[in-house]
Amino acid sequence: MLVTVLSNDLTADLKSPRFEKRMAALKPFLAAGAGCQVALLAVLEMLRDEAEVVRCEALRVLAEMVLNTDDEIIASITPEARSLCEAFSILAMLSKDVELPHTSIGTKIQQVTQELHSAVGQPLLASSLHVWYDALKVLAVLGEQGTEAALDAMINRLEHEEEWFRCAAVISMSEMSLDFDDVKDHMDHEDPRVRCLALRALTHIANITNERSIARDVVKMRLADEDTSVRSAATYAMAEIAYYPEIWTA
Repeated sequence: MLVTVLSNDLTADLKSPRFEKRMAALKPFLAAGAGCQVALLAVLEMLRDEAEVVRCEALRVLAEMVLNTDDEIIASITPEARSLCEAFSILAMLSKDVELPHTSIGTKIQQVTQELHSAVGQPLLASSLHVWYDALKVLAVLGEQGTEAALDAMINRLEHEEEWFRCAAVISMSEMSLDFDDVKDHMDHEDPRVRCLALRALTHIANITNERSIARDVVKMRLADEDTSVRSAATYAMAEIAYYPEIWTA
């Protein structure tokens, strides 16, 4: 059932004093993409729930809603679409948080939503590739921290019909577990989208584990990649992990 309006019963369930009922009330929103304003606003509101388990379930639903949103909708979003920008920003901030998955993501949700509401402006919008990847990374962390439904969602993505998307799911899980070698193995993939995501994940791992010198050598090779988007991603990665000017002349 695709939710286009909130019925009285659904509204009551979302406000139920029983957290189990509030969690169950989120289920109808799963089929909706982030472009469904009614569903999106309801889920964003539940991210501020008093119960951590409800916040985690709302975050899981939000991530899946974003993964169900097609490229055209994401590409057409402007800063004026505040709820969509907020949703994408929450996922982006959580996916890049260096304290996860060792810190409870349910607690982090509260911090991130507070930061966004006190921010002067919205963060820059990202491409659909990175928006989807942010959602995958959040699902990976949720699964690691015990949200069974998120683990099931990741398994479904690992069986996606498109190979690059399956690779994206694998990379997100490898980044979450700081598996440098597995991410590195994707650097030579034939699909430039996979190489771009591998560069992003490698950068995150390198900065957390202090394996910057090894990562720089890997990233350097992609500065001459045949694909423009990969070269751009490699340049950004170098800027993120390079602290010594001499590496740019090597």
